[in-house]
Amino acid sequence: MLFAGVFANFLLAWFLFSLGFMSGLPTSVGNEPRGYSMADTHLVVVSVLADSPAEKAGLKSGDKIVSIQSENDVISKINPDTLKSFIVSHGDKELVIAYVRGETDTTVAHIAKITPIKKFANENPSIGISMDQIGIVKLPVLTAFWEGLKLDWFVTKGTVVGLYTLIKEGIEGRGNLASITGPVGMVGIVGNAYQFGFVYLLSFSALISVNLAIINLIPFPALDGGRLFFLLIEKIKGSRLNPKFTNTANVVGFAVLIILMLLVTYHDVIKLF
Repeated sequence: MLFAGVFANFLLAWFLFSLGFMSGLPTSVGNEPRGYSMADTHLVVVSVLADSPAEKAGLKSGDKIVSIQSENDVISKINPDTLKSFIVSHGDKELVIAYVRGETDTTVAHIAKITPIKKFANENPSIGISMDQIGIVKLPVLTAFWEGLKLDWFVTKGTVVGLYTLIKEGIEGRGNLASITGPVGMVGIVGNAYQFGFVYLLSFSALISVNLAIINLIPFPALDGGRLFFLLIEKIKGSRLNPKFTNTANVVGFAVLIILMLLVTYHDVIKLF
C-alpha cells in the first residue's frame, strides 16, 4: 500500500509519454526510435542566458530559428554546428535572426537583430543561447507504449542522479535554492509549456509525476520512503518500533518539509520581482 502511490506515478508518466508519442512528441534529432523518421524539424532555442544579447533582442525558449544572416552572408543549412560557426566567423558583426514562436505561428513574423559578444578575451563570441535540432516523432500505439516505457526509465534515472547531486551539494554546503522550484514557480513553467503546445504539457506533466515518485521514495519521515524505511527496520529487528517514536519522527519530518516548502515558495515569489 505504501508503494502503490509511487508506482501509480510511474505508471502515469509512462502513459503520458506514450500518449505524447502517439500524438507526436518533440524529440532531439538523433534520439528518434530506429526505423522512424521525424517531421517538422527545426533548430529550437532551448534556453536563453539572462542579460545576454539574445535575451535583450527578445529571443525566448521554444523559438524556432528559420534563418540567420549577416549583411549578405546567409546560412544555407541551419543546425547547432553551422549556427555556432556562423556566429564565431562573423565576430562582432550584427546578425539578423528570423524565428517562429508558438505552434500556431506558421509565418516568419519575428526578427531579432543581435550582435555577439565575448565575455572573456580568450573566448569565442556568442549570443547567449543553447539550442537543439528538434523534430516531431509520431508512433503507432504498441511502439509508442514501448518507447514511452524506455523514456520513463531514462527520465527516472536522470531524476535520481539530479536529486542525489542536489542533496549531496546541500550536505556539503554548496546547495542553491535557485535550482529548486516550488508551487509558485511551477505555475509559470506550466504556462510556458502550454504555450509550446499540448504535447509539451503532457511531457512536462510526466516529468512532474516522475519527480513526485522519486521524492516520495526518499527515506525521510513523513514521506512514503520514510515509512518504508521504518518497515525495513522492523523487519530486521523482528519487532515493531515504538509508535511514539515513529509518530514523533513523522511530525518532525512533516514540519521540516513544510518549512522547506515555505522557503522555496518565498524564493519563487522573490524571482517574480
